[in-house]
Amino acid sequence: WVHPEIGDLAVGDIKPSHVIACLRKIEAAGARTVVNDARRHIRKIFDYGVILGAVAVNPAAQITQSIAGSEEVSRSRYLSLGEIRKLYRAMAKHRDWFGRDNELTIRLLIMIGVRKGELIAARWSEIDGDIWTIPAERIKTRKKGKASNFRVPLPPQAVEIFDELRIRACGSEYVLPARRQHRRASSRGFGHISPDTINVALAKLDTGLDAFTIHDLRRTTRSHLSALGVSFAVAERCLNHKLPGQGEIYDRHDLIDQRREALNQWADCLRIVVTEGVQAAKKFIGGADVVPMRRRA
Repeated sequence: WVHPEIGDLAVGDIKPSHVIACLRKIEAAGARTVVNDARRHIRKIFDYGVILGAVAVNPAAQITQSIAGSEEVSRSRYLSLGEIRKLYRAMAKHRDWFGRDNELTIRLLIMIGVRKGELIAARWSEIDGDIWTIPAERIKTRKKGKASNFRVPLPPQAVEIFDELRIRACGSEYVLPARRQHRRASSRGFGHISPDTINVALAKLDTGLDAFTIHDLRRTTRSHLSALGVSFAVAERCLNHKLPGQGEIYDRHDLIDQRREALNQWADCLRIVVTEGVQAAKKFIGGADVVPMRRRA
């Protein structure tokens, strides 16, 4: 996006107007989140140029989101139970070209609510029975000097998916190894599938649903955990979110037993959605056992 617009200009000739024109062109293409990424990268590059003495002033320093026209609106999209059923059916119907690995990956993302980057880079050495320990260096919410691993309790249905993926991995150290048709990913240093693999496959799949993103699947998990009656703290811990306010400081317990119960209920709900239908799943949600949380004194 950036290099074709300003890459051939002398560094000292680039003005704020050039940067803004570049960002507006990205926005016109509908890639609003890319606008902010590009703006941040340009600013950092020119900050480095100032340090080196290559330029006296950073032309992107004063360009804010509002000036760039890239104010982002918080998303609220998540998949209803009916939409999940349609998605699962579409993946199964087009499995011959969509790919079984892609199908299993999306099912895991919905079932356990992890981030895409955490799953596609997973190694078999991280999985021990029904516990997947995600290393601190792959966790988005880690803090410098305060990083810690995150344990994910796997429902029996998730364990079955990992068992199938282990067979399909053919001895690779990665759960989702780079595929033959994606050699470019390996050349870029990935031993696992490219970060774009799932996005590209999903974009080509005719689901009959309104547009949604991979990250919306995490919001889907979180929304339905609430519908199941899972407490706020447990649901947030399931997604490894930071607790608001002082909660992160004073509550270090990872609530793994409560998270296991919550994810098991959600996995059972997904099974019912697929095998028995939406109404049966709604009935299950209405009668789900809620795990009470003890209040701290």
